[in-house]
Amino acid sequence: MEPRRPGLEGVENMVDEVLRRTPPDDDPLLSSRRPENRQLPLAGSAFHRAWIARVHGHEEAWMGEWETFLTRWLDRASSTD
Repeated sequence: MEPRRPGLEGVENMVDEVLRRTPPDDDPLLSSRRPENRQLPLAGSAFHRAWIARVHGHEEAWMGEWETFLTRWLDRASSTD
């Protein structure tokens, strides 16, 4: 059995709180970025959630978060072509 990685859920909760308080479209650090690039923090958050769910064996949650990641990441990638 894989050893438990401490703090994963804590980081997940912290990221949720940061995104809740400062959504990417309102984030002053992202204000000079193109709209599609402002979605990258949301893609990263979904990637992190997918990884945590997969580590814990929560297949349904993993697949849902992975789909969210792909959608946000690929929407960003397709708009930069």
